Amino acid sequence: MGMGGSVTIGYKYFMGIHMGIGRGPMNALVAIQADGKEVFSGSVTSSQRITINKPKLFGGDKKEGGIKGTLDVMMGESAQVAPSLLASMLGGAVPGFRGMMTLFFDGQVSAMTPYLKPWKMRVWRTTAGWDGAPWYTSKATISLIGPDDGPINAMNPAHIIYECLTNRDWGGGMARGRLHEASFMAAADQLYAEGFGLCLRWNRQDSVKNFIQTVLDHIGANLYLSRFDGLFHLDLIRDDYDADSLSLFDEDSGLLGIDQDDNGASSGAVNELIIKWHDPIKDEDRQWRERNLAAIQSDGQVISTTLDYPGIPTIDLAGRVAVRELRARSAGLKRFKLRLDRRGYQLQPGQPLRIRSLKRGIETLVVRAGRIEDGTLTDGAITVTVVQDVFGLATSSMASVQPSGWVPPDRTPTAIALRKLTERTWRDLAQTTDPANLDLIDSTASYLQALAVKPTSLSLSYTLQDRVGSGAWIDADDAGDFCPSGLLVSALDRQATAFILTAGTDLDFVEVGGAALIDDEIVRIDSFDTSTLTGTMARGCIDTVPATHAAGARIWFIESNGAIDAAAYTSGATIQARLLTQTSEGQLDPALAAVDSLVMAQRQGRPYPPGQFRIGGAYYPASIVGDVVLTWSHRDRLLQADQLIDTLQGNIGPESGVTYSARLLRADTLAELVSQTAISGTTVTLATTYEGSVIAELWAVRDGLASLQRYQHTFHYQNAVTVVGYSTTSFVTDVSTSVTIPSATVAGDLLLACVMHRDTLTPPPGWTLVATAGTVNGAVYQYTSVYKRTADSGDANASSMWMQASAVRLGLHIVVLRGAAALDVLSSATANVDGSQDNVIEMASLAAAAGASTKLALACASSAQATSGATSTMSASAGWTQTTPSSSMDTANHIRMGVAVRPAAPGDTISGNFTINTSAGTNSSASVTVIVG
Repeated sequence: MGMGGSVTIGYKYFMGIHMGIGRGPMNALVAIQADGKEVFSGSVTSSQRITINKPKLFGGDKKEGGIKGTLDVMMGESAQVAPSLLASMLGGAVPGFRGMMTLFFDGQVSAMTPYLKPWKMRVWRTTAGWDGAPWYTSKATISLIGPDDGPINAMNPAHIIYECLTNRDWGGGMARGRLHEASFMAAADQLYAEGFGLCLRWNRQDSVKNFIQTVLDHIGANLYLSRFDGLFHLDLIRDDYDADSLSLFDEDSGLLGIDQDDNGASSGAVNELIIKWHDPIKDEDRQWRERNLAAIQSDGQVISTTLDYPGIPTIDLAGRVAVRELRARSAGLKRFKLRLDRRGYQLQPGQPLRIRSLKRGIETLVVRAGRIEDGTLTDGAITVTVVQDVFGLATSSMASVQPSGWVPPDRTPTAIALRKLTERTWRDLAQTTDPANLDLIDSTASYLQALAVKPTSLSLSYTLQDRVGSGAWIDADDAGDFCPSGLLVSALDRQATAFILTAGTDLDFVEVGGAALIDDEIVRIDSFDTSTLTGTMARGCIDTVPATHAAGARIWFIESNGAIDAAAYTSGATIQARLLTQTSEGQLDPALAAVDSLVMAQRQGRPYPPGQFRIGGAYYPASIVGDVVLTWSHRDRLLQADQLIDTLQGNIGPESGVTYSARLLRADTLAELVSQTAISGTTVTLATTYEGSVIAELWAVRDGLASLQRYQHTFHYQNAVTVVGYSTTSFVTDVSTSVTIPSATVAGDLLLACVMHRDTLTPPPGWTLVATAGTVNGAVYQYTSVYKRTADSGDANASSMWMQASAVRLGLHIVVLRGAAALDVLSSATANVDGSQDNVIEMASLAAAAGASTKLALACASSAQATSGATSTMSASAGWTQTTPSSSMDTANHIRMGVAVRPAAPGDTISGNFTINTSAGTNSSASVTVIVG
């Protein structure tokens, strides 16, 4: 990436679209959808221009684009004129499109495909667009709550009928005075109180008369022309009367006869009714099922029928209407044709009345009047068809809406919380750029990459937008892939390769052999088990070095995942970036996305750090004594290309022009102690007189450009104490003995004399006693003493004579020590055993102080055992270097003293033993241990 010209992969499509909605004006445009996705949501209540900015609605430019442009909402007012752009497109004399609501969109409608997605608009009208002033406006709009708590502005059915009868453009054209105002208002009040609003569309293909009948069927009402006042009345059929106050007709009061008695049987009647209604928010047909369980039990079967009520907008209203209709169809209604005398003249269609006929066994029964036929001049009887009254609207359905166990998935784009900005590596470029263009990439350029973890399971991708400074945001990549990711269960040191994850996302998509990122270290995933979430990794890949990682650190599986910016940036530039989640519902509002920034550092052009970093031949030692020797292996950025080479692999390269730099720092002050640059090989020795906690650093350099990361390791450093030499060991039974001081001795060396004696000892001049340990076994007294002296220029090859008061056992051994600075004895300890013991002589135990000067321990021990004629051995335990002989064939003066040395680090506890093979009755010993620094 980052090179070459643009490539055309498709086109964006722009259109000017004039869309008719219906007769206008409308109260409001509240929603627009395209292909089921939200284009607009709000409330436009007047003619105006709005902006639609959904360029990612169908997946962005690399998929099917989106919608972006202007939308002129034209409500159809009486003075409306067409927008100038629409008029210029149509040409000629263009009408103002008054009296109808239309929309004119101009802009992008798709990408990659020229086919227009289907658009849907949701509008509502209750008081707008009337022929004259709207009637009874306070009760015209009935506010309902639809599914998912969406608001619905439904129209009062009484107002629908009123407008259908009086509108002179498309309705009945009646004068308003021909409608009985009181009955219409009473019906409107009742419907408003019931929450009985309708969302119903009239199409010109249907007659207004049929449309009014549809409304009457919905609400259960009668519209009739009164014989008394000549006006149209609207009466609701409701159970809102006092039966005792209704007119009673029987043989004694106006009932002349019953000519037809049709009593429906309840057996075989409908016992299940399905209401089909329409959800205006989702624009989908739905159903409500109501059952008469007693009738089903009686009939032994379900007898079902379905009714369409497309104007019902809520499930609550559908349930109430279903109860009403099922009651009418399952009750076995009684129907009669009555002959009444002139007392029946006051009846109106739909009016309730009482009848009683003892001849037919009919006790008082409430019925409703239907068809009314007047008599003739010769026969004044009035014929009325009536039906048993069961038509009142239920206040509720006995069946309740069962809450769904299914929770609709939330497809709302959610801001990305887990995200990271990085620079692209040379390997990233090598993977995505052809070799010819790869060679042309400027080594000073920097390229941005974003990483993200899915915020929700329904997130599809994301768009990387970035900018420099306060510039305009640019869509750098609109098809970012989310990274599989998880958290480390346990901490990792710099050599750990096994890991366990928890809190994973998309871990089924981990690519074995691919790259992953932990903090700022890139690793290679060598194995991963998706069932146990365990795996192994190779450390310190590409331009990173191994690092420690805490438990809970996030690992990003970055192979082939992320979003990239192909633009090249200069080193030091600060890039701001934000990530916009994409779901099937659209793209995240940019205002909701957090803004991150990254300072570019020319990462892809920097040399890789070396591999196999070791100190003193070991990986990350805790301490080093003596010179610090660093070793490593070469790396070659260009030769490695797209390969994932880890830190433990051998030499690759090096890249032309690469050298290495190394240094030691004080850990407490970060002051530089020693450094070397321009190293072409794979090893360097760093020496310093400072002792204490230090930091070793190693990095690569090419043309003055350092590697992105460098090795850093903190350890305890101390100068080495060298055993320059040691004398022979003298064992005698005499008043004196001597040994020769080693020839390598120079002025300033520390001389330690280890003496076994049984009488008062007289050392040569200049020697100072350090410590003496004595032991007794019966009449035998024996001592182990250590003396010290700083050597002068004449000591080399000089004889050192030691005296004691009588001719008894005497042994002598001198050790010469040298350090970077003057040495001295820091501490000492003694131990003795009087009497019986086994063949193991324990050295005096001594704890080294936690100071930087601690360097070396020396232990001296002597035994009082004596067995003539046996080969004598005396060996120090593991970890000690013995300077005295370990065996002797001297049968008269066999080995009685051992001397050994070992390194001593600050805080060490010095201990050990000498093992001997002689045995006798005098089994006592004495030992002295000293620490030098």
